[in-house]
Amino acid sequence: MLRININTQQGTIEKYNNLHILCQNVINALYNDENTNDNFNMDSFQVNGIINIEGDNNLTDLNCVDKKTGVYIFLNRRYNPVYIGVAGQGKKTKHSLRERLQIQLNAHNTNGTLAKNIMNIKKKICYTKKCKKKLIKNFAPNLIVISLGKSSPKNNSKAQVLEKILTAIFDPVYNK
Repeated sequence: MLRININTQQGTIEKYNNLHILCQNVINALYNDENTNDNFNMDSFQVNGIINIEGDNNLTDLNCVDKKTGVYIFLNRRYNPVYIGVAGQGKKTKHSLRERLQIQLNAHNTNGTLAKNIMNIKKKICYTKKCKKKLIKNFAPNLIVISLGKSSPKNNSKAQVLEKILTAIFDPVYNK
């Protein structure tokens, strides 16, 4: 049976208390993995505690997902999923969860998909990192991270499948 731990920081996002059960059931069904000792961890964060508009972000809270693979879900102020992404070695990405979130939250010009998609959909024009970080804080202020463990081919495959399923279920507006 998969063991799933839920850790919350800066408050609990109660709306998704059972999301880990969905993830567990999905992985069990797809990978026939009921007897594995894999650990899933689900953490929630407030983006305001991480993003620093004026300078470097405070990524200390994200150290818990360093060198791990998994899925991250950005939520709006009403706690509805607005962007879902995957991290881990694979076809789509080579970054750990922490590295991928660092890129997203820094509104990196080449790989900051969330900021780019917000600008495209909301018809906002931003040329600076400061402006892009403000967009993320305004339109995606909450974050759930589901870690599937250390990066491995099996865990990376699970993360990619889980991202596709969660994206299909929630149809997040900025995954367009």
